[in-house]
Amino acid sequence: MRRISMISLSALMIANAVPAFAETNPAAPEAVTTVVDETAPVATQDAAPAETAAPASPFTISANATLVSDYRFRGFSQSGENGAIQGTINLNHESGFYIGTFGSSVGFAGHTEVDLYGGYTKTISGITLDGGLLYYLYPKKGNADTDFFEPYVNVSGTLGPVTAKVGANFAWGGQAALGDKSAIYLHGDLTTAIPKTPFGLAAHIGYAKSDAFPGGIDGKVIDYSIGATATYKSLTFGVTYVNTDQTNSTRGGLYPRGYKESIGADGAVVFSLTAAMPAAGSDTSAPSSIKITGGATLVSDYRFRGFTQNNENAAIQGTINLTHESGFYVGTWASSIGFAGNTEVDLYGGYSKTIGGITLDGGLLYYLYPKHGNADTDYFEPYVNVSGTLGPVTAKVGANYAWGGQAALGDKSSIYFHGDLTAAIPKTPFSLVGHLGYAKSDSFLGGVTGDVVDYSVGATMAWKALTFGVSYVNTNETNVLNAKELLGADGAVIFSIGASF
Repeated sequence: MRRISMISLSALMIANAVPAFAETNPAAPEAVTTVVDETAPVATQDAAPAETAAPASPFTISANATLVSDYRFRGFSQSGENGAIQGTINLNHESGFYIGTFGSSVGFAGHTEVDLYGGYTKTISGITLDGGLLYYLYPKKGNADTDFFEPYVNVSGTLGPVTAKVGANFAWGGQAALGDKSAIYLHGDLTTAIPKTPFGLAAHIGYAKSDAFPGGIDGKVIDYSIGATATYKSLTFGVTYVNTDQTNSTRGGLYPRGYKESIGADGAVVFSLTAAMPAAGSDTSAPSSIKITGGATLVSDYRFRGFTQNNENAAIQGTINLTHESGFYVGTWASSIGFAGNTEVDLYGGYSKTIGGITLDGGLLYYLYPKHGNADTDYFEPYVNVSGTLGPVTAKVGANYAWGGQAALGDKSSIYFHGDLTAAIPKTPFSLVGHLGYAKSDSFLGGVTGDVVDYSVGATMAWKALTFGVSYVNTNETNVLNAKELLGADGAVIFSIGASF
């Protein structure tokens, strides 16, 4: 599920454009996902049912994880017209106050966008009022001015199967990321569920007015979209046509393809797959042979086998898994990265079986880097794991093998051995985790010297569907010519917050 960042593609900066929060109502988020184990996914075991019902909590958590073929913000591509991984985590209080975060891979400014928001929502006589403050954050090395604030207000209502929403976002002047200019964005949305079917329709129109990036090259721009969705359990499949009225002038030859196409504001069909946390009490259907799990996680640095994959910047990650009661499973895990299209998507399938308390798990991983161009970056890697639990301690050992002949690995084979220990501290929400791995290869997976040991120790704390983590990660990679630090394989403390279902 990852790749050492020896391949470091230049970030694609959108001219005069800094992206922002997807146009969804943060008060009513979609749902969430959890990071798959670094070496290979394992079918999730059902937790034992609680003996007594816990008292109702004033807080609810909702979340989702989404794969999109292109991240469009107000009609403009934020991912260089490449695929993107996105996730949302929301904490709502019964009073109507909420806070949350939305994250996405992007093609500039550290390759990850993190939107923090908080607000208040109230429904009166069928009309929902919602207002709050957004902070667009681009965690990265360096001190370029890319972050800014944007208050928002929305009004929505439902009539039969149709929901309508209108709203306004305003970014005040004096913020360096906006060139000290103010910006306003007005928008309207219509959504409708087609009765007695899993299908829905959605339409959007927006108008941005500003001399900063939201106004495009002309200081004002209209964006619009129309699309359809299909829902199965907690999964939603979407297809949307997106466009803007942005000029396609070449500006005297400055943009040979035309500004609109060069900036990624032209018409495009965008596909999406979302896994969402079901609302409390919403799953009343009969038991199914297929179980869907997922999660979304924000990490301060994405380390794969000890090596940074995002130039030591923060990353957004998500996973979607389908497990059959027979033990077979398929799924996907994705992360923002600092090369090859800025998004990694790992597809996998396998089989898991528990015999006498020992779980055997094996399958095939495909590391995919959706992007423009045809550079050889994708490869396959079979894996096998054996795990077991004794009291509060779970141990796992495994091996991953990538055969020779794959161009992304320089036609070299690669093997990775790993072991993991997890110990829950009884009667507390805390756990301790440890990892040790050894990679042997003449490809990049073996580091500079052809073999490398990576290790980590850490702790986690669980609260409801949220998990907070901190870990120390390092390798024994050589530091000749400062290679260890240049590759991001040196010691680092990594923080994470994830939500899972």
